[in-house]
Amino acid sequence: MLDRDLGIDGLRGLAIVAMVPAHLAWDSLAGSPPGWLRVFFSLAAPLFLTLSGMMVALTRKHKNHRLTYYVGRGGALVLIGAALDSVVFGQCPFVEMRVLYLIGLAVPLAALFSQLTAAWQTVLCAAVLAAAELLRAYLGYPDVVSFPISTPPLEIAREVPAILRQWVVSGWFPLFPWVFFAFLGVRVFQWQQMGSPAFPRQFGLAAVGLAAVGLVCASLLPTPMDVRGSDGELFYPPTTAFVLVASGVVLLMLTCRGFSWWKSNRPLVRMGQCSLLLYIVHRIAIEWLTAPLLPGLGLAGFLVLYATMVGVLVGLAEAVHVVKRRWRGQLPSFFRFLLGG
Repeated sequence: MLDRDLGIDGLRGLAIVAMVPAHLAWDSLAGSPPGWLRVFFSLAAPLFLTLSGMMVALTRKHKNHRLTYYVGRGGALVLIGAALDSVVFGQCPFVEMRVLYLIGLAVPLAALFSQLTAAWQTVLCAAVLAAAELLRAYLGYPDVVSFPISTPPLEIAREVPAILRQWVVSGWFPLFPWVFFAFLGVRVFQWQQMGSPAFPRQFGLAAVGLAAVGLVCASLLPTPMDVRGSDGELFYPPTTAFVLVASGVVLLMLTCRGFSWWKSNRPLVRMGQCSLLLYIVHRIAIEWLTAPLLPGLGLAGFLVLYATMVGVLVGLAEAVHVVKRRWRGQLPSFFRFLLGG
């Protein structure tokens, strides 16, 4: 049995902390989020995807699962995403391309990617970024199409081309270019396994280089943001400039994961160890409680609400940790998957 990397758990917990205000802000914050908050919660998805790719590469190396294992885990995430769409949001599933759909597809794709040579991995990463730009130029980047759960099937069938476009390039988290971050996670893990004494310095230089190239791209090819109206993240659309800058920042965060602060930060570590459950719980809490009861708060009230929700999630994560310690090995496989290994 592999020892847990508490630094990875801490970063996954930080991603949850960054994701919560992004979802809260939709209904509970009056006006646009301040710039510093938008930058903070725009890093949640890139960090999650990169860590997912790293975990796939790790299990591929140490447990040698067949591809069907990753297809099964990815399929479970897609089904959970579909359940959230239909039960919590009241929307037809498999339409909007939310983040669980993306991760569900990215898990088996990352497993396949991990088997390629480094040269082919580099080519494929570049191809994903290029394809994203070309597809967005050709297909456009319209607002997200969604359907209430009561929509007749024939009406949805007429919109299949628009739905496919959302999965490929224009949904909340389309495959192009978001799968790049999962591939990046695989490359990071494999790079670490090479064991070069100069790895930390090389890793830091790569992070700074990616961020610098991304900033140059942003200045030479500026793209209007906030295409999605009130949503505050900085990746609508997810341009190559954003992907490169976010990749550089994520790599810098990964260089810090070995610091004792991450390993000793119990709240973040506990949250990272049951991140899927916390994602589900906070989406339900926002949709059914805070959005209808606490709409349009000022910034101070919003921050209080945000801190309260994070505190509740920390408490839940501690409770989950106790459950896993007491009944480890006795829980059904689905609950072990839901609560974290």
